[in-house]
Amino acid sequence: MRHKILLPLLFVTLGANTLNAQKNRTFAVTGDIKGSAQWGFVRELNTANSSVLQNIYPAPQKTFVLYDALTKQPTKETQAAMFSANVFGTQQPMHDLVAALAYDAAYNRLYFTYMHSSELRYIDMNIADPRVYIVKNQPLKNFVSSTTSEEDNITRMTFASDGYGYAITNNGNHVMRFSTGQKIQIKDLGSLTDGANNGNNSVHSACASFGGDIIGDAFGNLYLVTQRAGVFKININSLVADFVGTIKNLPQDYTVNGVAVDEANNLIVSCATKADTYYSVNIASLSASAMPKNEDEVYNASDLACSRLLYQNSDNAKAVEIKGNNLITIYPNPVTTRSFDIQFGTITKGNYTVTLSNAAGKPVLTKALNVVSGQTEKIILPVGVTQGLYMISIINKDLNTALYSDKVIIGQ
Repeated sequence: MRHKILLPLLFVTLGANTLNAQKNRTFAVTGDIKGSAQWGFVRELNTANSSVLQNIYPAPQKTFVLYDALTKQPTKETQAAMFSANVFGTQQPMHDLVAALAYDAAYNRLYFTYMHSSELRYIDMNIADPRVYIVKNQPLKNFVSSTTSEEDNITRMTFASDGYGYAITNNGNHVMRFSTGQKIQIKDLGSLTDGANNGNNSVHSACASFGGDIIGDAFGNLYLVTQRAGVFKININSLVADFVGTIKNLPQDYTVNGVAVDEANNLIVSCATKADTYYSVNIASLSASAMPKNEDEVYNASDLACSRLLYQNSDNAKAVEIKGNNLITIYPNPVTTRSFDIQFGTITKGNYTVTLSNAAGKPVLTKALNVVSGQTEKIILPVGVTQGLYMISIINKDLNTALYSDKVIIGQ
């Protein structure tokens, strides 16, 4: 989500049968018409041709009731208070502004929070009438926050492969995790930490790294795409954010405000202010290309939310065992040239074997190394290695023990 834009958000609920009919669901927060900056309408997108599958909320509701997420009873918020805001000339049925949205596919809910609020809310889309539930018994932001500072605003939210929702403040100083289901639990996990090789590309940079959106992958990581198109890979356990690179081929004035994932494991990015097109981004090469569209313009979207994880595959997405650790660093990853570096931390001096295998488990590169602590080794890719997802393993040959395994994404 772009951090300089305040976004109203309206919803309507769809029936369960309609919701379940779509395999991969992508939602967009748009204006009333293409090119509009009123971002008060939620639509479901057909990502194959950038069209609208259905309007989730096309107009303000005449009646609106807020419910307590814990008790499931109506709250004391009055109708007048909920209609008190007059944003862009249109009365909104929510009394503040939204800057983060995430789709919970397991329970068919849309979670969100307001720009300057500490409340977590969700829309239950399994019932005929729209119901907004508020988590009133615990705050989403359990820290002292300025009501005017953008740095503490939550502008990135998604669900990860572990089933939890994650929300990140603009400055990256707070990563909140929340559960879904009947009893929601919220925990502040702490601050993101810049990866060892980030250099000047800090995840805390106000100019470059605020705003944008996050998505999860099938291997337990988050990917943050900032409004300036910088990409960070976040380890959920360590909260280390490694700078991956910057998306190429986007127009200079195209800010990234929403991110989703399509069936081909490409990122879909949208801009809040430009209705020219959505872009598809190859995660390996970070190269963007305009998506197909069946009309001259698309709905400019200030936020996207989807049900799909990056690298999701119904057959083997969760079958790969990840054993990454702080002894080994692989960079850059994704690999955007024909080589990458392996940096060894504090390890036992000795003989090691590095093996790179393709998705079918067939080794495409094997290299024997004599390694000491602190050594950095450059790996040159063979000619036959094409772009895609690979697994790298490092074995201590002297002890016959596995030291490290993880995925490596090879670009063009």
